[in-house]
Amino acid sequence: MLVIITSGNHDAAVGLLEHLAPRDGLTVITAGEPAVIEIEGGGIDIVTAGVTGDPDPRRIIHRFPAPRKNSTTIGMLHTSLTGEHSRSVRLPTTK
Repeated sequence: MLVIITSGNHDAAVGLLEHLAPRDGLTVITAGEPAVIEIEGGGIDIVTAGVTGDPDPRRIIHRFPAPRKNSTTIGMLHTSLTGEHSRSVRLPTTK
């Protein structure tokens, strides 16, 4: 089983995810740069980036890698999209 956890604003604020014990099948993304997790034998890539603080106004969507040929790419972000339902911006993905 594969479990991917991407840090969100509350996780970043208290450093929660840094304290998780390593386990087989668990991938924890706390870094602010895009990371790619390739699913073995499945032709699937999970592309994600962790929130580094609250707010996190960085616009990093342009730093995500291009999809690999013959694979399916799934993007996973803890984002506020356009910010209309939030008091602070988190990794905006729109202009």
